[in-house]
Amino acid sequence: LRLSVTFTMASNLKGAHGTPALLRALVKLLSSQKYGLMVAREFMLILAPSELLSKDNFAVMRGPYKQRPYAICVPQIVDLFKKSKDPKIKSNFLVALSGILKYTPTEFVLPEIESLIPILLQSMGTSDSGVQTASIEVLRTAIIESPSSVEGHLQSIINRLHDRVRNTQVYPANGPSSVRVIALKCLGAVPAHLSSAIALRHKTEVLRELEHALNDMKRNVRDEAVRCRFQWFN
Repeated sequence: LRLSVTFTMASNLKGAHGTPALLRALVKLLSSQKYGLMVAREFMLILAPSELLSKDNFAVMRGPYKQRPYAICVPQIVDLFKKSKDPKIKSNFLVALSGILKYTPTEFVLPEIESLIPILLQSMGTSDSGVQTASIEVLRTAIIESPSSVEGHLQSIINRLHDRVRNTQVYPANGPSSVRVIALKCLGAVPAHLSSAIALRHKTEVLRELEHALNDMKRNVRDEAVRCRFQWFN
C-alpha cells in the first residue's frame, strides 16, 4: 500500500498519463472493510510536501499537481460517501477527504465549498482529531474567504463548533485541546467576516456556550475563548 501511494504521488507530480487510474484505484480501496482506513490515512501523503520528491532533489513537478487529486478524487469520494450506509466506511471517506483538502490550495476548494459543507459538518462529528481539525480549517477558510457560501449553513456550523469547544464533566470533549482551539478560532471568524445582521442572530447563544470554553482546563483554550468572546461581544 505504501509503495502504491508513493508511486501515485510521483506520478501525480510528473503529470503522468496513468495518474487518474492510480488515484481512482486508491479511492475504490476506501470501501474495503480490511484496508479502507489504512488507505484513507495514506491519502494525505499524495499531496504532502516530500523531502525526497522535491525540486531541490530535481524531481519533475509538472502542471497542476496540487489540484489534480482534488479534481479526480473528491467527486468520486463524495458520491461513494452518499451511497454508503456503513458508518465505518463513511468514516474512511471522511478521513481521505480531509487529507486531500489539507494540502489543496484554497482557491480550488472555495468554488465548490457549498456542496462540501454537509460532508464537512459530518466530519466534525468523527472521533478522529485529524479529520476534525482539517474540516474546521476548511470551514474557517470558507468563512474568511467566501462568507456568502456559508450563510445558509451557519446555524449548523455554529452548533457543530459548540460541540467541539464544550468540555465539561457532563459533556467531555472527544478531541484534544488543539481541536478546541481551532474550533474557537473558526467561531471567532464568524462576526469578523459575516455581516453584523447575520451574526447578531447568534450572539446570545454563542456567548452562553463560550462559558464552557472560558472554564476549560487548558490555558490555551481559555486564552482563545477570551479572544473569541471579544469578537462576538463587539
